[in-house]
Amino acid sequence: MKRTIAMLLCGAMMLSMVACGKSQTVEKKTKEDKTETAEAANELGEAKVEDFEYKALDYVTLGDYKNLEVTITGDYEPSEEGLRDYVNNTMIAGAENAYFEDESQTEVKEDSVVNVDYTGYKDGEAFAGGAATDVLLDIANNGTPGGGNYIDGFSSGLVGAKVGETVDCDVTFPENYGNADLAGAAVVFRFKVNYICAPANYDGLTDEYVSKVFGYDTVDAFLGSAKEAYEADLEDQHNYDIRSAVIKQVIDNATVNSYPETVVAARTDDYIRLLMKQFGVNTTAELNAAWAADSSMSGATVEEYRSYVEERVKTNLNTEMVFLAIAETEGLELSDEAYQEYIKEYLSADGASEETLALNYGSTVEVGSLYIHKLALANLGVKTCTDTATITEEKPAEE
Repeated sequence: MKRTIAMLLCGAMMLSMVACGKSQTVEKKTKEDKTETAEAANELGEAKVEDFEYKALDYVTLGDYKNLEVTITGDYEPSEEGLRDYVNNTMIAGAENAYFEDESQTEVKEDSVVNVDYTGYKDGEAFAGGAATDVLLDIANNGTPGGGNYIDGFSSGLVGAKVGETVDCDVTFPENYGNADLAGAAVVFRFKVNYICAPANYDGLTDEYVSKVFGYDTVDAFLGSAKEAYEADLEDQHNYDIRSAVIKQVIDNATVNSYPETVVAARTDDYIRLLMKQFGVNTTAELNAAWAADSSMSGATVEEYRSYVEERVKTNLNTEMVFLAIAETEGLELSDEAYQEYIKEYLSADGASEETLALNYGSTVEVGSLYIHKLALANLGVKTCTDTATITEEKPAEE
């Protein structure tokens, strides 16, 4: 689902952990770790709010931004076929159990998905943690459909079993298994084959399935809710496409003459501060060492990464400055109520406080809050453009 108040103007403070084009992951620190690190000395010093302030019209020459004629391409009208696709591809495909019982299948094959109950026995005694009921097994992948894998050989002994049968399968746990009592042990898993599955789909929905998987009493109740969600998604997509097209045209019409270098440097430094917090270090030398020791990182130095961040900061500033310049030209001001409305969706989605949200955008609450306020004000500039635009809709070309 597209956000109706999307942070399309998101900038450097929310850059993904990417160095030299490679996606990275960074170990999360505890709240106590972050607090301790924030209070420790940092070679970059503490971010100064005044370094992040600028007047956009000093750097931007605006072109036409009101009464634009914009064309978007998409199919935004609800339809039975669209609802069917939404249920199949979004709701069922995203469900934990995307399978029906298929009564036409009676024997487990190498590519079957089966529903089983099982109990594990060691030396004839059931062992703790070795039993489960109503479990889906993807035989070909030796795991749950779309999920994790079991130990080697866990499900292979089920091939050829009939629905309703109980089958004993000999399995040996790996020597390095996490449970010392089972590491290297030869055990027997006793399976009961409850049924064989077929992929769930819109046309085969039953009251039993929607009750079990989605918590609705009837198919009609489920489809009523699905229709509401589908139509809301269409509306969100429609608004998103309008907004994106208007933003692109306004930016194309404007000229960014230069960048506020103090702001570029401040935002770049602040992102490095955020990295230091995440790694629990206080200097770029320590960050380089921690980075080099982390096998998930690409091996780029902090200085190399700083150059990458700086370019991303400028790219994001292009959009931000244009719409802040519009806000300045139009005399737009951000009320507390408008700001709260802007961040409400993000607070409710993450269950976060305003302080936590701000610290996702800056190394201090003050810096992060200033940055989000700029985004919110720039979005008022976007609204000015979209509210006055004339929108023409075209249907996608048929394939």
